[in-house]
Amino acid sequence: MYNKLIHKVISRSLGKYPEFFSQNLKVLYSNYIYYVFTGKFLNLKNPKSISDKLMWLKLYYYNPLITRCTDKYLVREFIQDMGVNNILNELYGVYISVEEINFEELPNQFVLKATHGCGYNIICRDKTNLDIEKSKEKLNAWMDSVYGLKSGEWHYSEITPKIICEKYLKHFDSSSSVLDYKIHCFNGKPFCFVIGYDRTEKSAKFSSYDLQWQRLDFLKEEGDNIPIPKNLDIMIEVATVLSKPFPYVRVDLYEIEGRLYFGELTFTPMGGMQTPYKDKTLDLMGEQLILPKKNKSRIPFLS
Repeated sequence: MYNKLIHKVISRSLGKYPEFFSQNLKVLYSNYIYYVFTGKFLNLKNPKSISDKLMWLKLYYYNPLITRCTDKYLVREFIQDMGVNNILNELYGVYISVEEINFEELPNQFVLKATHGCGYNIICRDKTNLDIEKSKEKLNAWMDSVYGLKSGEWHYSEITPKIICEKYLKHFDSSSSVLDYKIHCFNGKPFCFVIGYDRTEKSAKFSSYDLQWQRLDFLKEEGDNIPIPKNLDIMIEVATVLSKPFPYVRVDLYEIEGRLYFGELTFTPMGGMQTPYKDKTLDLMGEQLILPKKNKSRIPFLS
């Protein structure tokens, strides 16, 4: 049974005293959070579903490139190295502390992101209405956090926290109809799209499609029909290029006024626990993912 106090104590302890937590304890913690979030028992010995396999990857597979590409700043170098830098958004600045940010020099619209977490964003649509002091408080709290411990996403913990400032794009506006194209890729091959839309701070709608843009029935709650994107073939090409080095990654892209923009590379969506998907989908996705050999050469944080 879920116990908020137990969860809070464990996750805080993992963040404060990581050197005292052995791999066995991390396995136990992973079993605990998996049951908390899915209501199911985790199968690490013989993983079949995509959720089981993503949890397995978090515990038994280490690739420093995953940490680099989880970092919202360093991933830009990877995008450039892979020859698709034309999809990158404009970068205004990079900061190692909140005090370095000169808000007066920033344009009227911008987005600030902490590089070591998910959802650590300050979206400024009009600087005259921005509470700068409150924004600084949020950023400082994020910079002091060790993201990923709640769901055991250990790769986040290796990232050196920074803040980046990017150009404001229409897709940051929750009232817009700009679509978030999420492409699930297995062993370097795109498999399907999940498109997010009507996004707010607390909710979003999703629809699933195959690579030929035929509707799928992958989600527990399927959304509306989505028009075929103008750059469908290019999206698939980009996802193929970016997913090549990884057993699994979700490539997130935007299409704005006919141009593609990079969103992020996600290696453990929802911490690896894919609760919005139907059980048959989880098993089908699991069949696509061929797990690598165990890699016990963990980062110092986990050893």
